[in-house]
Amino acid sequence: MMNDLYNLILKGGLRKYKFTNSKIKPIDYSEDMKGSVFAFRSKELMQDSKGFIITSEEAVSEQKEITHWTPNVYRYGKYVDDKKIIVKGHEERNLRQINTFVVDIDDNTITESEILLSCYDMGFLPTIIMKTPGGYQVYFVLDKPIFITAKSNFKAIEVAKKVSNQLRKSLGETLRVDTKCNHFGIFRFPQKSNIVFFEKSYLCNFATLINWSMKKEDSPKKTKMKLVKSFKQVDEPWFNLLLNESDIKGEKGTMGRNNVVLTLSLAMYASGRSKENCLYNLTEFNYRLENPLSDNELERTVNSAYSGKYKGASKAFITTLCTEWVNRDLKSSDLFSTTGWYKFAKPREERARSHYEEWIEDLEQLINDKTNVNQPFLRIKRQELIYMLGIANSSLTALFKRLKTTNKINVQTIRGRNGGVILALVKNILINQIKNHHKQAKKALQEYLGINLDTLKNVKQSKNDYQEITLDTG
Repeated sequence: MMNDLYNLILKGGLRKYKFTNSKIKPIDYSEDMKGSVFAFRSKELMQDSKGFIITSEEAVSEQKEITHWTPNVYRYGKYVDDKKIIVKGHEERNLRQINTFVVDIDDNTITESEILLSCYDMGFLPTIIMKTPGGYQVYFVLDKPIFITAKSNFKAIEVAKKVSNQLRKSLGETLRVDTKCNHFGIFRFPQKSNIVFFEKSYLCNFATLINWSMKKEDSPKKTKMKLVKSFKQVDEPWFNLLLNESDIKGEKGTMGRNNVVLTLSLAMYASGRSKENCLYNLTEFNYRLENPLSDNELERTVNSAYSGKYKGASKAFITTLCTEWVNRDLKSSDLFSTTGWYKFAKPREERARSHYEEWIEDLEQLINDKTNVNQPFLRIKRQELIYMLGIANSSLTALFKRLKTTNKINVQTIRGRNGGVILALVKNILINQIKNHHKQAKKALQEYLGINLDTLKNVKQSKNDYQEITLDTG
């Protein structure tokens, strides 16, 4: 396995056999000189450039004690002292070929599953994940090497750096990534003892990476709103003050029960609560009043609030109602927790889609809180789910139908007395399968990435398999 892995990374950049003292080279076998990699037996020796030069796959396979190496191949290497201890030549202009991008993660509190999830969201799964004393190193091995030539003024290196930067930046959105280390320098040497994930068929195509990187650069940057906070009216102090008040009358000439019911309904509407949920809560409120509204009047008022004519409860109305029916000494600071702006509902034609999107987000968060990659499934009673999401039974049914058109949440319904719903995030299922090398994971990943993994050459490649990638200098 390890020899296959090393050859997968090196991609024919070294000679197959040692030039001298080979134990396995066939008689009369000859091959051209190729490139070199640098190896080190400890981090401390590496920092002092005390290492040695390897020029063959055979020599790499014999190494038992090295801790660091250059997975990308250089044209040559040399020693700068008579004892052949200090090495030189591992600089960018001496690169022969780039075989892999490596991302260094400085966090040993996470697991490889979290790394796989972040890579999945980014759109590229890694070939290798290695555990290091300070965290992890993630190898994105290419399907074909990038050959570096002087005739293009080393432009391939600059393009590859941009891709590498984008990989680091994207993973850095969810993981603690070291952005300062050399893009194509020295990294941990893969060994059985430090590899926590390896899949030889997960290789990256450089052209695909370039296109992805350019799209990421061109995508609009998200701007943060300053000094303004979005919040829901139902989370404000006044809402519960009114909702829990029972001594509200409906006398002529006063702002009474109808106004309170309308104001509470508008607050729930503006906060994204369903009409069914609003009617349920305000029916309970109405029954607590000494002189409640009729059921028809209550329903008409709620329907009016959800008609789309209004954006939310008026601050002036709220203040008047609270000082009239709750406590005349209430101040604005007692009623409103912030000076931010209200998140009012969208116009009617956008509202249904908006509510579904919010319910999907709530459901994703619920599943995420109660599951993980190793245990991706959540079994829950339907009524419990209705309560936790705060939506009606009919809305939940419609939500499940909508989920069938997405690729985010898997829903299974179990009928019968002990039935319920089994929920799982699709990406958690896939990462679980990938970690356990399930065959169906390959098909799911191909559909997600839009590629055929079988067309990517991997381990046993000949010289003819590698074609030089050239970049115009214009």
